[in-house]
Amino acid sequence: MQFVFKKKAVEKERATRASFHVANLLAKKGKPFTDGELIKKCLNEVAKEMCPENVDLFSAITLSANTVARRVEHIERNIKSQLKDKASKFVCFSVALDESIDVSDTSQLLLFIRGINANFEITEELVSVHSMHGTTTGIDIFREVEKSVAEYNLEWKKLKCITTDGGRNMCGTKKGLVGQINKVIENSGGLKPLVLHCILHQQALCGKHLDLSSVLDPVISTVNYIRSHGLKHRQFHDFLEEMNAEFPDLPYYTSVRWLSYGKILARFFELRTEIEIFLNEKNHSQVLLKDSEWLWKLAFSADLTMHLNDFNLWIQGETSLICDLYSKVKAFQPKILTAFEQEAKSWEVRGVQEAEDGNLDSSIHMFTQAIQLAPQLSSGYNNRAQALRLKGDIQGALEDLDKAIELNTGNSAVCKAVVQRAILRRYKGYSFSRYSLLLFPVLLSLGFSAF
Repeated sequence: MQFVFKKKAVEKERATRASFHVANLLAKKGKPFTDGELIKKCLNEVAKEMCPENVDLFSAITLSANTVARRVEHIERNIKSQLKDKASKFVCFSVALDESIDVSDTSQLLLFIRGINANFEITEELVSVHSMHGTTTGIDIFREVEKSVAEYNLEWKKLKCITTDGGRNMCGTKKGLVGQINKVIENSGGLKPLVLHCILHQQALCGKHLDLSSVLDPVISTVNYIRSHGLKHRQFHDFLEEMNAEFPDLPYYTSVRWLSYGKILARFFELRTEIEIFLNEKNHSQVLLKDSEWLWKLAFSADLTMHLNDFNLWIQGETSLICDLYSKVKAFQPKILTAFEQEAKSWEVRGVQEAEDGNLDSSIHMFTQAIQLAPQLSSGYNNRAQALRLKGDIQGALEDLDKAIELNTGNSAVCKAVVQRAILRRYKGYSFSRYSLLLFPVLLSLGFSAF
């Protein structure tokens, strides 16, 4: 008899633990609690086929919406209790804050904490999410942060670093959050904490600084034309299915969502042929889809923004130290510079072709595009100087040659620039030293021609 009661107790405990596991998964995935009942039905159907003798065990698992809600509340209290216990042992800690507006125009303040104890054990958690319905000044944000610090029994003087999203209400040294925290720490006898701008937000801001409006604006207007009306959107979706397109639809662009920048450009480039056909059928043609120069820009922009998206995901993650993130940034720089340099070289090749065909204005424009993409390369200035010389703009050519020599990024371009500048100065009547005259044979012996 005792064995029977013990078995029932064990089965009940297992059913409760299973209920907690399912509730935890639903909460992590952001699914509605009512899905628990559907999951239970699925488990029962699986049990009937796989192990009919254990159907009663699965039926004993309680997964109603109210039960799942209670389970999630228990999990939340348990996590908070564990975090409070760890926070009480912190030798020092840092905080990271992010304030953003949700779809209901409510400001959401996220507070992350990273602390270390005497045994060098690091704890990193999201400790609170504050919904701010009123103003979001530095004082308002400080009050919310102060509540969390008091709730977890943290000492202000142990705060060593503050990482913010770069907003004025955060970074202000007087009325901002940083200023308010500095006052409290000074009053408690501590030292001012280090203040950092979140590297993820910096990367996003740098990405937005790129002026790709000449490419992005036509793409956005085309996508909005297709998706703004339900009928057109359905017709476009059916059209892609008929064409056996690689992708079933076009995504919207949302400036707040960092990764949407690259996704919409890449998807638009992959479906450019299908989009052109569909727009022509609707008598809403997009002339840029036939412009080879704009398509070059679209392809480069898609490639560039996808690199930025990959980098954004790469630098995310838990327990990442600032030295590790800095190393990742330094490793990414050559990769992105290589992409710019390759695109600049393609513009230079096309510029040379235009110059050989006698289209000097078009050639100068293309060399200028190459310089804007990779201003650190001397070859762009050197090539534009040749085009300017052929057009008769000697002074402009000399300025570009001076810049090419100043950059000094390669023997070939620099030697060509030195020879060209010397000849142009001679043409303008400059006098030359004996050393300059002796330099010409040396440069020419390297196998580089002036023009």
